[in-house]
Amino acid sequence: MAAHVQVMGRSSPNDKLLLVLALRRRGHVVAVTGDGNNDAPALHEADIGLAIGIQDSEVAKESSDIIILDDNFALVVKED
Repeated sequence: MAAHVQVMGRSSPNDKLLLVLALRRRGHVVAVTGDGNNDAPALHEADIGLAIGIQDSEVAKESSDIIILDDNFALVVKED
């Protein structure tokens, strides 16, 4: 089941973590966005953790690889 999920939204922090772990066990590269203390485990376990927003918790920021300060996902889009 996890191999068929590409995007998951409005999920519990535990569901995020379980999906990250399942996908990584199968060799997938996983990116996770989060903004709260509860998201820290999934952010930490993901290949790429993105903390979103100026008001993110410090725990989420510390567990992330990338911090987007203005909620603008356009900043992470690669343009050719």
